[in-house]
Amino acid sequence: MASRKNFVRNKEKRPQEIIDSAIKLFIKKGFESTTFADIAKDCNIARSTIYLYFSDKHDLLEKAIIARISENRAGFLEGSIDKGNSKQEFIQNVLEKVIAAVDHKKDDPFYVFLTFTACKNKRISEILKKHVLDSIFDTWEIICKDVNFTDDEKRMYIYLIFSLHFTSQVMNVIYKDNSPFIQLSDLVKISREQMNKDSHIKNGT
Repeated sequence: MASRKNFVRNKEKRPQEIIDSAIKLFIKKGFESTTFADIAKDCNIARSTIYLYFSDKHDLLEKAIIARISENRAGFLEGSIDKGNSKQEFIQNVLEKVIAAVDHKKDDPFYVFLTFTACKNKRISEILKKHVLDSIFDTWEIICKDVNFTDDEKRMYIYLIFSLHFTSQVMNVIYKDNSPFIQLSDLVKISREQMNKDSHIKNGT
């Protein structure tokens, strides 16, 4: 009976084990150079077992991307974002959180791998774009739910954040600590300081 339970438990964990092994090998050998045989050997399973869960390498990588995006989205939504006293202040709060999230990923080997691979592989680029875009739009709907945006404002800001996310991710991977994107963080802080000064002047303090 115990062996049966262990079999079921191992079967439930197997897809994630395969994904973890694939990511490790993709990072080490590259997407094109990694085969299902390599992944099977690393997992100590038969190659045919992988086909029970994934149709091909692109399907495997897509599921890995979806899982990682879900993790990051959950992390991004942890804790509430301060709505601020104005739309501008709310957007600044969102941008600061995006900056922190993207900056945290610049040393993540999986994101470095994805960034460079997507530049060379159109299919992976489309997979990445689709799922990241869907996640950003869904997340945006959640965090701006109680903010009084017009439809045009919602569209304008989400495309701004979407462009910022992709551009900054690529720049951070390429430039690391010398990324020009770091300057945006400084601009947001300067803008916030100016807003505070203006508020004090307006209130006569």
